[in-house]
Amino acid sequence: VGLLGCVAAIFYIRRLWVVYYRISFFNWHIVFVNDDFDDDAATDDGAEPIGTTLASIATAINVQIWSALYGLVVVALNKFENHRTDAEYSDAYITKHFAFMFVNSYAALIYICFIQNNIGDPCEDYGVTACIDLAAKQLATLIGTNIIVAQISQVFLPWYCKECCDPPPGEALKCQLQKEFELEEYDTLIGLNEDYLTQIIQYGYVVVFAGALPFSPRSEE
Repeated sequence: VGLLGCVAAIFYIRRLWVVYYRISFFNWHIVFVNDDFDDDAATDDGAEPIGTTLASIATAINVQIWSALYGLVVVALNKFENHRTDAEYSDAYITKHFAFMFVNSYAALIYICFIQNNIGDPCEDYGVTACIDLAAKQLATLIGTNIIVAQISQVFLPWYCKECCDPPPGEALKCQLQKEFELEEYDTLIGLNEDYLTQIIQYGYVVVFAGALPFSPRSEE
C-alpha cells in the first residue's frame, strides 16, 4: 500500500506540475489554468519536459529505495513465519520477494501504458503524442538508474574501500589463501535470489516494454 501510494503521489504531483500549475525552472512562474489562460504563450515554457523528467527520476529513485527497504523486511518476515524446512523457507522468500519486486519495478510503466488514459489523465497533456513516449522516458530512467546503482555498489564502493581505506593491522602479513578464507560467505539463498531477480526484472523491461524503447535490449548487454 505504501509503495503504490508513493507512485500515485508522484504522478499526482506530475499532473499538478504540468497541467494545473505550469511551473518552469527558467523563469520560476506559476500559471493557473483558467479561461484566460493562453495556451500558445506557454507552449515553450518547459513545464512538460521538466515535470515529466522529474517524475521519471523520482519514480526510479522510489524503486531503489523500496527495493532496499523490502530487502531487509522480507528476511525478517520469513524468519517470523518459522517454516519447518529449508525448502519451505526458500519458496516463501522467493515468492514474497518476487511479487513485491514485480509491483515495485513495473507499477509506473503499467500505469503509463494501460491505466493513465482511462482515468482522465491523458498523455497528450504532457507534451507528447502518445503514452509510448512517456513510457520511453520512464523506461530509460529506470534502466539507467539500475545501471548506475549497480556500478556504484558493486564496482566503485569496493574499489574505494580497497584503495582509500587503511587496511586492518596485520593485513599485509596474511597470505592470499588466508585473505580468501576470511572473505564474506556467499549466501546461496539471498545472494543467488538477488542475482536472478535482477536479471528477471531487466528481462521484463526488455521484452514487455521494448516497443517503447527499442535500444533497451542493447543497453543491457
